[in-house]
Amino acid sequence: MLFWNGGKKETQKIPSLKGVKMRVYIGHSKKIDYIKELYEPLRKDIFFNNHELILPHEKDEISSNSREFYKTIDVFIAECSDTATGLGIELGWAFDDNKNIYCIYKKGKEISGSLKSVTNNFYEYNDLNEMLSVVKSIIDKEQLNQKEPTPNEKRRKNND
Repeated sequence: MLFWNGGKKETQKIPSLKGVKMRVYIGHSKKIDYIKELYEPLRKDIFFNNHELILPHEKDEISSNSREFYKTIDVFIAECSDTATGLGIELGWAFDDNKNIYCIYKKGKEISGSLKSVTNNFYEYNDLNEMLSVVKSIIDKEQLNQKEPTPNEKRRKNND
């Protein structure tokens, strides 16, 4: 699997950890077919039964997450193949709350440069299977790093 981490292309395989349940928010544009491209594949994969996946439009077309909601998540994974103002607002809130943010996008898509202001973690994928592998890898990585400072905390510390 290929991903960008702090400006470097890397390939990484991380062992799956059992027992640490993550609260994972999957943000996305409403321009994509998120039911078929995200929700159905994520819900069908048994790996995700061990975690709380929060899919913002699973029950309703309108996301009803309050500003305080983002303080309750462990990690924010944003599907950034298409731009979306609402997604940008959510990413800003998650960044402000020092949440780890990861951006995933389809190969060949040009992502917004402004995303680099909230994260250095960019993962490219080719198809649904690879997207699932990327999301699993992110969750596994987060489980390993739960006690370390978030990238946002590290960046803010370095900027002080």
